[in-house]
Amino acid sequence: MPASAAPAPQWIDKHQAAERLGVSPRTVLAMAQSGGIKSKRERDPATNQMAMRLNAGDIERILYEREHPQEIATRPTPGAKNGKAVKALQPVQSVQVAPSLPAQQPKPWLTVREAEEYSGLPARFLIELIGNGQLPAYNVGPRRGGRWRIARRDLDALPGIRPPRSSDSI
Repeated sequence: MPASAAPAPQWIDKHQAAERLGVSPRTVLAMAQSGGIKSKRERDPATNQMAMRLNAGDIERILYEREHPQEIATRPTPGAKNGKAVKALQPVQSVQVAPSLPAQQPKPWLTVREAEEYSGLPARFLIELIGNGQLPAYNVGPRRGGRWRIARRDLDALPGIRPPRSSDSI
């Protein structure tokens, strides 16, 4: 193996990435789905459950770009042709948010899909826990979003699940 080989990337969970970026775990997952952060699913050796892992280098890159927006705007553009520079877009300096909207409170009841995103556990596993009586859930009958509603507090009470920060908006 050559001495200049790049080190293997380090992977962190969505909660660590969210804390580092100062956003919710759901926002981190959306960034990963859009391709802004490399991600993979692997089995957590401590809990033997599938979990989302995110590339720590991508998290650091995003933090750097936030702290140095002027450098991003002056980078040479890879699309330049015939030696002519392509004008880079300038980053937005500030955004005004309408103060009339109150902060959205987290939903106390989640669908199975929302519970999957919130906890990082596979939906099939959550449904299995419900069937075994290990996870309390309310059967709302066949409807949009699925049959089951799970209380957020019951997900937080599962052993091995660390509740996300209070800013999580699921």
